[in-house]
Amino acid sequence: MGGVNYANVSKLMGLSDLDDMDYDLSGVYQSLTGTENPAATSQDCMRTVLDKVTEKVRALSKRDEASKSSGQYYVWACYSQTASQ
Repeated sequence: MGGVNYANVSKLMGLSDLDDMDYDLSGVYQSLTGTENPAATSQDCMRTVLDKVTEKVRALSKRDEASKSSGQYYVWACYSQTASQ
């Protein structure tokens, strides 16, 4: 299945599976943060996942300030087609 969903994003970013979050919260938290937390909750794990995804999106959408705009502009053109008889 395509699109932006947790399964696809987790594969691209190497995140833990949602099933792992159901059964091994402390292991998932440790794999996400590198820090052991035996009392980790699903909210802790999802917060960390959302932070990582947000950082990635920001990095991908960051504008390069060194490159200047070339002054591109767009022109809308309407073409009319008539049927010849």
